[in-house]
Amino acid sequence: STAGRSTAPAGVDTAETGDVEDAADAPSRFVAAIETDLGSSDGAAVMRAAAAEVPWLAYTSPELLAVLNDFGTAVYNFFTDAVQFLAGPARAPFGSRVRVESSTLTLGDGVVVPVDWYFPTSRKAPTGLIYLQHGFLATAAFYSATAAYLAEKTNSIVVAPTLTWNTFDIEHYPLVLPRTHRAIADLLTGNRAELLASARTAGFRGTLPTRLVLAGHSMGGGLVTGVAARLVELGEADDLAGVLMLDGASYLDLMSTDLAKIPRSIPVYNLAGEPYYWNTFGDANIRLAQARPGMFTGVVIEGGLHSDSMQSSSPAVQFAAYLATGFSSPWNVITTKVLAAGWVKDMLAGTHTARLYGSVGSAMTFLSGWWPTSAQVLPAHSAELSLTDRLYACLLNPTTVSCTSLLLPSEAAASREVSPAKTMVAVA
Repeated sequence: STAGRSTAPAGVDTAETGDVEDAADAPSRFVAAIETDLGSSDGAAVMRAAAAEVPWLAYTSPELLAVLNDFGTAVYNFFTDAVQFLAGPARAPFGSRVRVESSTLTLGDGVVVPVDWYFPTSRKAPTGLIYLQHGFLATAAFYSATAAYLAEKTNSIVVAPTLTWNTFDIEHYPLVLPRTHRAIADLLTGNRAELLASARTAGFRGTLPTRLVLAGHSMGGGLVTGVAARLVELGEADDLAGVLMLDGASYLDLMSTDLAKIPRSIPVYNLAGEPYYWNTFGDANIRLAQARPGMFTGVVIEGGLHSDSMQSSSPAVQFAAYLATGFSSPWNVITTKVLAAGWVKDMLAGTHTARLYGSVGSAMTFLSGWWPTSAQVLPAHSAELSLTDRLYACLLNPTTVSCTSLLLPSEAAASREVSPAKTMVAVA
């Protein structure tokens, strides 16, 4: 094992890392598993680099992390195998004019992940490419109906990979870590050769569209804001049309840092449900209000749930999702789908369909067929939290300056009170 070497790697200050020779006497499986990914052959340096990605790693022993990783991997594998068994092959809903294929995608240092592709069957060339990321405790199978709808209504190709959500499995690019955001961003830069190769394996013979929308549900929303920030840093954001969070959630305060890096000329919206524990009590809404004051950043649907945008073609998977997050109103599901598709179409075309937006803090009523659905344009009021809920929120975002500051800034709250006007919009 390279963990036994006594020399520090190039560029590592031994005064800061300490005596690495002593640490090498007891190599850990965790270090052996991640040293290649983090570019270090020394146990102490590896843990230092890992702590830079995930602050709490600095306070956790390598042996404990190895145990947590083994346990988390076992749970993840059991869960995903069960979901795939229930879902069966990826497919679009009955009547959808979308072809669905499955393939694989290679990330970073050769990690292969499953991916579903949704190709519109229109004779027109695809308008854009939508990268759709699932959330925590989910897989791409939870979003097959959502992906098919977006592909058909926006005439776009949708690519939906399944990533591990075992945070301790650093080697395999877990959903919430910055190194995963960088690996996804790398797929979307240059000639996108790896992405095209995956599409070819799925039977695609054309050219992938250059215009890109990043969409993600729950923690997947946090991922796509991170990917957008990486694209900006790489100077590869010219083709980034926008970012759409579907009831997005943040982790370790990374979202605020990432939002600050994205130019305001690139739309970033959150299509949110009512604040509750599944969306970390509307935390993403607050971060958007702080990062983009006075701008349209999305809506909160009245009575909306985390599952509104998490729609699967598999009845068994959908029922399981509803059991966990609550049973969505069909009218809210319709409104969510139409708003998401409408915003994405505007992002790709560079247009602004006025009926799909509103002024900050205003109330809107959408007609889903004949049934009205109300929404509040962000920033929207956050829920008062119990002590238990605050502790839960702080576990997900422990580096928050003040874990109790889960209400909107005073100026955002004030803007909510100023604009009580309602707009009636027919969306379906």
